[in-house]
Amino acid sequence: MTPGEVQAQFDNRSAEVRRLVDLIKNADTSVSPFTLPNMRLSWLTANEVSILKATTYLVLYNLIEATMGWCQLMVAHAPKRRKRWRPKHLTPPVWKAALIAAISGATASESVSNRIIPLTNQIFKNDPAGEFSYEFSKHDGNWKYKDIKKDAEILGVELKVSSETLATITRSAYIDTITRTRNILAHGEESFEGVGARMTVDEIELMATTTIDYLGDVILSYTDFVERCLFLQEAYRP
Repeated sequence: MTPGEVQAQFDNRSAEVRRLVDLIKNADTSVSPFTLPNMRLSWLTANEVSILKATTYLVLYNLIEATMGWCQLMVAHAPKRRKRWRPKHLTPPVWKAALIAAISGATASESVSNRIIPLTNQIFKNDPAGEFSYEFSKHDGNWKYKDIKKDAEILGVELKVSSETLATITRSAYIDTITRTRNILAHGEESFEGVGARMTVDEIELMATTTIDYLGDVILSYTDFVERCLFLQEAYRP
């Protein structure tokens, strides 16, 4: 994926979150009791509104996991833009991640051999980096704040997040809360109605806005990494 494609996907997916928040605001009669009836989803009961509120965690986690997957693909696909770039041109962290990804998922010895032999041949032939078949390993489905930072550090990406967003995201622990609550709902540990009943519209809006802002800065950080060719060793950068 190119940076432009990632940004377009993120804009579409974050718009989904904003539409859900707007829907909840219109459905929750406690937000604006003076709103005209035809401007409010008055046919929803309080319990149904609670269920709707809880779905915010699922939609936000969907955005978190999608964003990090896109960022990894952005870096994985970057070396394929020029045929002259070879594996030896990549920075050690990116090349290591590529090697791990190329053989990841193979458990049986035969399967490992089937992946390693072609990879070794490509290295000896000095094939272009773009001809290597790999995608960076997918996460286990439980993205936490520390995981986002760790993945960036592994590849050498410097996360540049605005001071205001960073202060809010760390103080509130929104990323970890979203991941934990999504798991609670997914595994049936608590009902949607029970989770949603504890959420106010203001809290939902702040959590959604802050998470979108944070992930947007993460994407910009990965975009800067790719556009400045920081996945290449300094001597080989354009």
